[in-house]
Amino acid sequence: SVCYATYCVRVCIHSYVVVLFFFFFFRFLFVFFFMIRRPPRSTLFPYTTLFRSIVFEMCLAAGWSLSKEVAEALFVSMADDTGWFRFENCSARVLEIAGALVKAGARPDKLNQRLYQNDSPARLRLRGRVLDTLEFYCDGQLAVMHITNEMLAACGAKRSDIENIVNEPQAIGSVVSSILLVEQDNGNTRGSLRSKRLIDVNAVARQFGGGGHARAAGLTMTDSLAEAKEKLVSVISKQFSAS
Repeated sequence: SVCYATYCVRVCIHSYVVVLFFFFFFRFLFVFFFMIRRPPRSTLFPYTTLFRSIVFEMCLAAGWSLSKEVAEALFVSMADDTGWFRFENCSARVLEIAGALVKAGARPDKLNQRLYQNDSPARLRLRGRVLDTLEFYCDGQLAVMHITNEMLAACGAKRSDIENIVNEPQAIGSVVSSILLVEQDNGNTRGSLRSKRLIDVNAVARQFGGGGHARAAGLTMTDSLAEAKEKLVSVISKQFSAS
């Protein structure tokens, strides 16, 4: 009968939705567990972006509407993972999702201004002092900078003002990789590593107990600034030689 046929169609549709929901749910759990239990390595670079895309796919499969706040949070997270859509993990699907998040209310221009065009005068002074320490190695392909506690105090800057300064030398055409070394209060050295290509900075950081992914990584060393610089330049120079 028509009623029975309609009932069967509804059951099929409901079953499909339930199966699809649990498919994305378990994918979400798998990636979440995978990332929590194992720090990202260079071979896992795409998984951080995959994690955000699965959150979006789950909301889509469940029929949940995205609020502006959720759309902004997901957009910023995906943009950060992909270097604002510059890294090789920026796939066509990532851009499709970014477009959907913009439709849901995320404003890339406003978010970028809030995150990257909202510096304090102290941060700008610090950036200038750090650039004064810039040194080049490996025929100009490796840039190294440092920050001391004295520099922070002189600029009236906080440690949070250090974020992203490591990226400054990558505006130079010849620079492939950059290092920023920061003196810690206990005498240790905190290092931030970046790479455009060729150099797997995650592999470098892991040699010293740090980690991240192929294009961005961090580490903490018990060495002084000078000793840490010598060790890191040596390791990265060998990668350049082998590439």
